[in-house]
Amino acid sequence: MNLTSALEESRSVCASALAAAVVDHAPCHVEPALRTSDGELALEGHLQTPVRVDLLRKGNGQRVTVNSPVRRPGGTVIASVHDVPVVVEPFLWDNATVDAEGLGPAVHVQLRSWFLQWFDQYDSNNPDAHGLFGVTHFISDPVRTASALQFTVDFGSAPVAACENLLTELALAGASAVCVS
Repeated sequence: MNLTSALEESRSVCASALAAAVVDHAPCHVEPALRTSDGELALEGHLQTPVRVDLLRKGNGQRVTVNSPVRRPGGTVIASVHDVPVVVEPFLWDNATVDAEGLGPAVHVQLRSWFLQWFDQYDSNNPDAHGLFGVTHFISDPVRTASALQFTVDFGSAPVAACENLLTELALAGASAVCVS
């Protein structure tokens, strides 16, 4: 299995669960961004990034969280992105842990920029046939572990290209190895 196929399997599990929830919880707002009382995106953390929730019920405003039911099937995939070794374990598209070795705090600017690109901060994306908007939902602030910079991403309904783009950004930022689990 190649890298793109592994990512497609992970995304498919999450997107299917999210699409089913859209039907089950209708009527609802799909993948809305959290906003402040004045309508601006609510930003959080050191990266100052916005957040999307999975669904918001119309009428009562209740948040609905949809979790991927299983990790993608299959084993570990080992690939190379711009000559940087990348290991992709079976992972949850909506709760991916990324460990990037060889990076310092300067990468925070690239991470924020990458996230905002796929977040669609101006809500300009059109829904697909399942009502999903192809957007990321969340990125945690990176923390330093013994050997890497680690952060969590909820890729939401973003396309596989979003994850591939993240791996490219990490490689271009100087990562010596990346693991997604």
